Amino acid sequence: MIGHEVPVTKYAPLGSGELAESVVKILRPNRVAALIRNHGAIAIGRNSEKAFQVALLLEQGAELYFKLKLLGKADDAKLPANEIDRLHSAFIRAYG
Repeated sequence: MIGHEVPVTKYAPLGSGELAESVVKILRPNRVAALIRNHGAIAIGRNSEKAFQVALLLEQGAELYFKLKLLGKADDAKLPANEIDRLHSAFIRAYG
């Protein structure tokens, strides 16, 4: 559902137009999740249930990456881009 690596915005002050523009810009290329540097995460979907599913996947992925990083295995767990594309397409077909 999320696809490739989750992008991270540049830092901007809370509530600023710069922050809003940064988030919109990073999500525009058809993304559903991003990390907002020094603020948190954003997840979007067609409705609140879909956005919540994206947020859960983002949280689970972040937890897994953190644990792999602690073990020194984060790079070993990366999937090739074509496999990510295949899994992403299958997930979208199955779950929308």
